[in-house]
Amino acid sequence: MNFGFVIDNRNCIGCHACTVACKSEHDVPIGVNRT
Repeated sequence: MNFGFVIDNRNCIGCHACTVACKSEHDVPIGVNRT
């Protein structure tokens, strides 16, 4: 099973808070990107 979320890019200001929150929630190590 795969999980994801939808982002309305019209509201994106490029702060990467979504990336930080995702990495924190899933214990992804620094320097690792799951894209």
